[in-house]
Amino acid sequence: MLKDNLRKAIKTSGLYVKEVSARSNVPKRTIDKWLEVEDINPRAMDLFKVARVLDKTVEELLTGAVPEGVSAAALELSGKIEKLPAGDRQELEAIIDIKLSRIKGGLNVSPTFSGRRKRE
Repeated sequence: MLKDNLRKAIKTSGLYVKEVSARSNVPKRTIDKWLEVEDINPRAMDLFKVARVLDKTVEELLTGAVPEGVSAAALELSGKIEKLPAGDRQELEAIIDIKLSRIKGGLNVSPTFSGRRKRE
């Protein structure tokens, strides 16, 4: 099942196996083996690295199933966020926190470009 799910994930990513290898730091030969052998037991860390490059979870690669309770949109967004530099992720997290606090507390607060909160 890994073989088929991995092949599909690579195809939909638009990447070549060589690119997945370079981005994940997992040898191309290892990924090729996963794509050829039906019943294979990959190293967990290697599979995790490849899954991150492909914006998938390890579970998705192994079983083809999206984790229960997680929407495809949430997984897609999470994958995009992971690609951001650390500073941008922190800024985005601050914006999300502000938006959530507005929803919970009824405050009309919006972030400025400096990342500081500004009351409207």
